[in-house]
Amino acid sequence: MKMKKSKEILKAGFFVLFISLVLFLTQLSFGSPEKSEISGGQNLADDGKEESDVWAEYINRDFSISFLYPRLLLKKEFKGQGGYEFFVRFEENKLSRGKGVAFGVTKASLSDEVAKLKEELTKDDQAVLVAESEDFADGVAGKLLEFEPRTSEFGEKRSVFLIENSDLTYSISTTSEQIQRVVDSLDFLK
Repeated sequence: MKMKKSKEILKAGFFVLFISLVLFLTQLSFGSPEKSEISGGQNLADDGKEESDVWAEYINRDFSISFLYPRLLLKKEFKGQGGYEFFVRFEENKLSRGKGVAFGVTKASLSDEVAKLKEELTKDDQAVLVAESEDFADGVAGKLLEFEPRTSEFGEKRSVFLIENSDLTYSISTTSEQIQRVVDSLDFLK
C-alpha cells in the first residue's frame, strides 16, 4: 500500500515539474511584452504597441551598418553568394508577426546594382516597377524601388532601398509597409 502511494506521489511530482518546465520554457521563448527591448533600453511595448510592433536591432560590424527589423524573424546569413559579399535574410516563421527582410552588400556600384535589380525582378513578367524615388538614410542619398507582382503567385509588393557608402552598395528589401521604418533606422557605424 505504501509503495503504491509513493509511486502516485512521485508521478504527481513529475507531472507538476513537467508543467512548470513547460510554462518556464514558454515564457522564455515568447518573453513578456513588458520586457521586450531593443538597443538603447527603449521599451516599445510600454507605449501601447502590439508585440508585432516590437523590433530588434541588427548590427554588422564587418560592414559598419545597423538597422531595425521585426523581432522573432529567423536570421540566415550567407557569404560570397549571388554577387553579394554578404547577404542576410530575416525570414518569417511560426513565432514572428512582422514580414521578412533581406539585406545584401556588394562591391557593385549603386547604378549597376539598381539596373541589375530592375532586370532580375521584372524578367519573365513576374513583377513591375511601380515607383522609383530618392530617399535618404543616415544623411546619405539612396534609391527606393517599389515593385508589384503581376499575379499573387509571385508574392506581395516589395520595396528595395539601395545606398552606396565607402565603395560598397547596400540593399534592403521588405514589404512596402515596413520599408520606411527600416530605412529610417539605418545607421552607418563610425
